[in-house]
Amino acid sequence: MAYIHKKNKRWHIDIRKKGFPNIYKSFLDLKDARKFAKDIESQMERNVFEDYSGASGTTLKEILIKYRDEKTVLKKGAKSETSKINLLIQHKIGLNSLMRLKSHHIYKLMKELSLTRKESSH
Repeated sequence: MAYIHKKNKRWHIDIRKKGFPNIYKSFLDLKDARKFAKDIESQMERNVFEDYSGASGTTLKEILIKYRDEKTVLKKGAKSETSKINLLIQHKIGLNSLMRLKSHHIYKLMKELSLTRKESSH
C-alpha cells in the first residue's frame, strides 16, 4: 500500500508490498505522486513490476570485470576472451550504467572498432 505524505514542500511516497522491494520517491506535485503510486501498485498487483534500482547503479565496466574474473577464466579460450573484454573495459562505453546503455552506444563502438581493429579471418 502506498503512503503519501508532505515533507519540506515535497510529496513523498512509500510503497510497501510483501514480496516486492520497498519503493521511495518524492514529487513536487501531489497529482504526479498519486499517479506514480497508482501505476506501481497496479504493476505489483499484476505481477509485472520490475525493479531496476540495481541496474541503474551498475556500470557495464563492473559487469565485464565480474564476468572476466568469474566466467572467462574457466574457458579454453580465456586468454583471447580476456584481451577482448579488457579492450571493452578500457573503452568509454564501460562508464555507462546498464540503464542508460542504448543501441547507439553499441553502434558507435562497432564503428570505432571497425576502424581500429582488423577483421577476423574466419
